[in-house]
Amino acid sequence: MLYIYDLYELHEIILFIRSFPEHKLNELILSKTLDVLNDTNSNYDKNRFRVALRSIDGLDKEDSFKFAFVDNFYVYFHPTLKNGYVYSVLIECFNAFLKVVKEGNVAQIDALADCLHNLPIYIVKNNTKLPKRFWIIEVCEYRNKWDKDFLCAFSKKTLFSKWFF
Repeated sequence: MLYIYDLYELHEIILFIRSFPEHKLNELILSKTLDVLNDTNSNYDKNRFRVALRSIDGLDKEDSFKFAFVDNFYVYFHPTLKNGYVYSVLIECFNAFLKVVKEGNVAQIDALADCLHNLPIYIVKNNTKLPKRFWIIEVCEYRNKWDKDFLCAFSKKTLFSKWFF
């Protein structure tokens, strides 16, 4: 399970790749991110993304990832992301992102990063739900240019359900 503040770290990861689409560590960064998202055994571990990112050789030299080398300490209970649907969407997004990074098309990497960079913030600001805006603006734009099937299984099924408003 993720804490809500973990979503801000996902935002930083996407912004880094958006800024440096050809960076040699992008594939490893996304792989480590997916490891955390897919790990269902560590229910309440804090700083999970930070710990995973620290294991990447050379990442400590990147200014954008200085946050990963300092732990968050909270003296109060911070809300967790319990919405399984949102987890599924995040995992699908990061799998697609990793695939695009492996293919190496810089324009597509940039387009997908542009599509996804606000997703974690949308989730935080919408009480762990996916807003309609994400689907109608960001996803549709990416679909029109790069991948007509991107997240279709998710949006067709529930675009107007309770998860989005």
